[in-house]
Amino acid sequence: SDEGSGMGFVKILRLLRVLRPLRMIARNPDLKLMVSALLESVGHILNVLVVVAVIYLIFAILGVNLFQGKFFYCSIDPLQLHEQVECELAGGRWLNRDHNFDSVVSAFNTLLIVASLEGWPDIMFYAADTTAIDKGPKVNDSMAIAAPFFLVYIMLGSFFLLNFFIGVLFVKFAQAKRESQKGLKPKDLSWMDIQRLILTAEPDYETTNVPENPRRKTVHDLVCTK
Repeated sequence: SDEGSGMGFVKILRLLRVLRPLRMIARNPDLKLMVSALLESVGHILNVLVVVAVIYLIFAILGVNLFQGKFFYCSIDPLQLHEQVECELAGGRWLNRDHNFDSVVSAFNTLLIVASLEGWPDIMFYAADTTAIDKGPKVNDSMAIAAPFFLVYIMLGSFFLLNFFIGVLFVKFAQAKRESQKGLKPKDLSWMDIQRLILTAEPDYETTNVPENPRRKTVHDLVCTK
């Protein structure tokens, strides 16, 4: 039992290694500034999430009104057999698409997949081929409705709304940077920039101090060649 408790104590000490990156954050002012901005932006990110969820919900309700019950198809000849009775008499199965708009929940899930830009053209073309409730697809029968719906949604959901997150992080980072520089004069900021440049600069050994002696120049080129 003593050995088991000793091993447990050692495991706890090993778990404390996870806290090592925190020391690096405390010693690096830029990294500390980024972490501070990220923590301060959590509340604003939650507000953006609420806005995004409301917009997605609006499009989900609109998608249910436009495409509810219209994603059914026959398993053997979907573009020719448009009725469930015809499909079953021909030996096929009357199926529904995995991603559809039959309910708000399924529509929300479908829109999340479309927002990821993975496989969204297939879903849009399925919607473009819809005809009526419980009817099979016809090529481009609803293209005039499906194309504007999905294109507007992608512009808002994938590009505009999701970029709000990046915008919030940039704003909070700029605010945190201004707070860290409060009380400093332009001369002080310029001096800090020069010191940072000195610390990060690397001398160019390949083009400076090149030996004039041909033999030494050959060795120099050999050493500096990557």
